[in-house]
Amino acid sequence: MKMPLIMDSGATFLYNRYVKESTKGAPGTYIKDKRKVSFSFYETDTFKKFRESYIRFVKKNDKYLFAYVNMDVINNAEASYKSLKYMEKKGCHPLPVFHLGNDEKWLNRYVNEGYDFICIGGITPNPYTTLKPVLDRIWKDILTDEQGMPKVKVHGLACTSYQLLIRYPWYSVDSATWTKLGAWGGIYIPRKSRKTGEFDFNRKPFGIQVSEKSSAIGRRNAHLQTIAGMENTHIEEWLARINVPIGNENEKGVINDYECRMKANLFFFQALSDFLPKWPWAFDRNSVRKKLI
Repeated sequence: MKMPLIMDSGATFLYNRYVKESTKGAPGTYIKDKRKVSFSFYETDTFKKFRESYIRFVKKNDKYLFAYVNMDVINNAEASYKSLKYMEKKGCHPLPVFHLGNDEKWLNRYVNEGYDFICIGGITPNPYTTLKPVLDRIWKDILTDEQGMPKVKVHGLACTSYQLLIRYPWYSVDSATWTKLGAWGGIYIPRKSRKTGEFDFNRKPFGIQVSEKSSAIGRRNAHLQTIAGMENTHIEEWLARINVPIGNENEKGVINDYECRMKANLFFFQALSDFLPKWPWAFDRNSVRKKLI
């Protein structure tokens, strides 16, 4: 029985372990640095053995997986394409990956060859101001038709930024941000409508530190016990809505328990997902300069 799971290949782990950390200045993380990366690691036995192990695993567990990602070569579109074809020759059917900053002819190639589910990588840690013009272009010129409807399903790797989620018709996304925020004592809180007073996902949410261990110095380091008045009521109302306790000395909750914060963040993203239009929905090709709240 297949589960609604998309399995990543571990390519980012390999890149961070053997490429990024071994090169002074850690090039390749940002779009502007991608051409500085050395790809010699991908000819080593370490990489080849890792890929073979991945191939064995996905073939053994394919019946359980909704999809799985190509063992791509981060920031190298040609090598990623060759790795995709290698896995296909081995009897696998991975999702191709295109990294922002690479020649967009490779993304076009995946679409033209009939792949109906494609991953977009290279998103993090680039700022929205850098990503927007690149994503606007590929969604307008490659990924959507004249009406702005998606030609293929698109998965955003490490993509849970509100600005990106609300602007482009992703089929699916993934990210570890919600767990990291929880680990550092924070949760996501939706804003409220200025008109109705209801929780409003048309506006960018805010992340707030709620752990009782947070310092009270500074807005970002405030916690529930140092936030007063209407804002505190706002947070308490949201937590009650998703049935996650605040916590106290006798009860686990967001102020003292990592799992409760993760649960709160998970429920936030589920609510945001429910708010977004049902896929497929149209990308506004004629309004690429539209300003988000």
